[in-house]
Amino acid sequence: MKVKEPDFAAVMSLVWRQRPALRVFSFLATLLLVSAVYGLQVYDRVLPSGALDTLVWLTVATLVAIHHHHFSPQAGSKRSGFSISPR
Repeated sequence: MKVKEPDFAAVMSLVWRQRPALRVFSFLATLLLVSAVYGLQVYDRVLPSGALDTLVWLTVATLVAIHHHHFSPQAGSKRSGFSISPR
């Protein structure tokens, strides 16, 4: 018995419908990862030396990275040449 392969457009339309949930999940996963790395850096670099400059720059870098990853329009899709927008 031969199984019919799903149409690419049909699969991408299913993915497109799940985009809001995927963005929320991606945002939460990134926050969990960033908060762990941020905490490790604060304990390793800021607390032993008391360097407030390092704390400020770590905070700025963290906020810029989160903003760039989640709030720039279609982050990554233009660079990779692949877009999941419906036709």
